Amino acid sequence: MVAIRLERVWSTWPFSRGSEAARVEVTPQLVVTHADMLDDLVRRGEGVTVLPDFVAAKGVADGSLVPLLAEWALPRRPAYALHAPRKRLARIVEEVLDTLRDAMRAGASRAAAAARS
Repeated sequence: MVAIRLERVWSTWPFSRGSEAARVEVTPQLVVTHADMLDDLVRRGEGVTVLPDFVAAKGVADGSLVPLLAEWALPRRPAYALHAPRKRLARIVEEVLDTLRDAMRAGASRAAAAARS
């Protein structure tokens, strides 16, 4: 197993399927702090992990990643982009936010389509 360290290592995976729930305890052999590193490790065959839809989508679409337990779901986690309060954001900040929104929407859509197939 490989895991990401956020505020703590995510070592319990809480799956659900309809009204069923299952908590899986994992013992990561490697812990990293960035989802892209998890993606690279899993593509190299270093283990099994949980990735955000927008990170996994390309690998699922091109066949370099294979969804496991596709009929089970993990809790959705919110993502926030924050800035100082201003009436108008700098153009570059608006462009970055637009790019993030588009990438996350596209990734989530591709991952959902791949999981259904």
